[in-house]
Amino acid sequence: MDVHTLPKRPINLLTTLSEVENLTPDEGQRLHKKAQAIIEEKYTWEHICAQYEDLFAPKFTDSEPLRKMENLARGGDES
Repeated sequence: MDVHTLPKRPINLLTTLSEVENLTPDEGQRLHKKAQAIIEEKYTWEHICAQYEDLFAPKFTDSEPLRKMENLARGGDES
């Protein structure tokens, strides 16, 4: 089995687990390193916060309440 072509959503979990159990030590090590790199890249606080910013920023970018808050923060009034 090629460790670079593991299915993202296995059709048959039992078959996939059996294939993983039969990996050579080198294949297992390569798969481990690849998984670790993915975890280190996608599950950092920096990455998670960026995802939240992407999710919520569009909702507040052009909003009237945000403009009022920014105006007040600059010493202006609520208009």
